[in-house]
Amino acid sequence: MVTFNLFPWRERKAHYEAKKIKLIVITSLLMALLWHFLGYQYVLYQKNRIRLELIHMHKMEQNLIAQVQLRQPKLNQKHFAKQINQLKTKYQLLKKMLSELSIESKNDICFTEIRREANTISLTGNANSADALTEWLTHWNVSYFVSQIIIKHLKVNSATGFTEFNLIAIEK
Repeated sequence: MVTFNLFPWRERKAHYEAKKIKLIVITSLLMALLWHFLGYQYVLYQKNRIRLELIHMHKMEQNLIAQVQLRQPKLNQKHFAKQINQLKTKYQLLKKMLSELSIESKNDICFTEIRREANTISLTGNANSADALTEWLTHWNVSYFVSQIIIKHLKVNSATGFTEFNLIAIEK
């Protein structure tokens, strides 16, 4: 009977397979490290790009602010004082007008609502008659404050007998 010794061949085969497995593991580790390194570099690149864009936007914002400041006239204290005086004058005129409303009505007119929006004043109320409202309007001296008075609504309430009205006064 013939005997064959395959032990050296099996040893070389095992050594070859172990070498292949080591090569595959090392290659896999190197590829993973390479991908990790490339990902890290990409993140750094994006971070730097965003930082540069922010710096650029900040410079543009500063330039825009500088241009706006050059175009706007410098406001000084005199300008603010003038505006404050105008507001005080308008307030005093409005106060005077409202005080005249209470003095001149002579119980013929009752205001239910006085509303001011922008440069219009809305007066709503009741009068004993349309004649009393007309008489009151002719004697109401607000030409210093109001440029026009419009009668928006005028109706006699049949239940009470009073004349309901809504006036719009346009400020100067």
